[in-house]
Amino acid sequence: MGRALGMVAALALAGLAGTAQARAPGQAVDAFYYDLSDPFVRDLADALEAQARRAGVELIPHDAAGDAGQQDLQISAALGNGHPKLLNLVYPRGQERVIAECRREGERLVFFNRRPSVAMTHGYGRAWFVEGDSMQAGQLQAKAIDGWLRARPGADRDGDGTLRAVVLRGDPKHQATYLRTYNVLYTLSELGHPVECVATLMGGFSEQQARTEFADYALRQGLDSLDLVICNNDAMALGVLAELQRHGLNLGKGGPAVGLFGIDGTEEALRALNSGMMSGTVCNDALQQAEVALLVATSAAEDRDSLSRELGMPISDTHEISVPYKMVGGQP
Repeated sequence: MGRALGMVAALALAGLAGTAQARAPGQAVDAFYYDLSDPFVRDLADALEAQARRAGVELIPHDAAGDAGQQDLQISAALGNGHPKLLNLVYPRGQERVIAECRREGERLVFFNRRPSVAMTHGYGRAWFVEGDSMQAGQLQAKAIDGWLRARPGADRDGDGTLRAVVLRGDPKHQATYLRTYNVLYTLSELGHPVECVATLMGGFSEQQARTEFADYALRQGLDSLDLVICNNDAMALGVLAELQRHGLNLGKGGPAVGLFGIDGTEEALRALNSGMMSGTVCNDALQQAEVALLVATSAAEDRDSLSRELGMPISDTHEISVPYKMVGGQP
């Protein structure tokens, strides 16, 4: 979540924060991040560090910088130290050995942001998963687009009655990629806005990769008939924005613009939204995700019902805890 929304979220989480502060001081937790250069993961790391300080917990960070082999080494070095493990995986489906070894050591596991295979965690009662609800993210992104379209009759830039969209997808190995993409397009159709998806590009949740892919699309197809760009996250939306601006679009309020939507609510995306360069985003609440993940990691509760009561949140029978998203923007 962008820091601009931090104060609002902090007030909403006062109850959870009080619980976090009740943890025994001096407890250590290992936190493994897939890549701290990712803006949203950096927001998560900042939020976790702040929550750990408030709770008197020593948080030990490990940055894999997108390297699965490096992350394997980091996790292996920490196995058996008795610390709960917070895991933001490079490859969500490639950690069978880690889960097996943590099960053998009896160490508590909390996966966050990147979902492991449910089959991998099934049967290990000390493994949990915390993430934003990616299905809801796609639905809210569609509602933001719906609000923008209804307030902007000229959104169909060439006036031919067809809304043409480019979709920027994230990491194909990340379940959020599928859930966000399917639900935004399905919900748009349900809201009466069937769009013609003229291209689906793989942006890998990366600003630079998205910019490269979109620049290639613009070179081949042009942008004159393009009405919408729908991105699975804000980093990709910002990469697209840089390319749109190179073509004289999305320079600020009142100028020619393609509808540009992301997901995460990062600080930079919120600035672009407030200046009229982006059209909408959805807040992936890093502060609450960090709060919940740390509470789950340090809780003494071992069963789902007890932990659910402690959190005041539902937990699925597969130990998944979904943190709600919030819509931001959707206006011209």
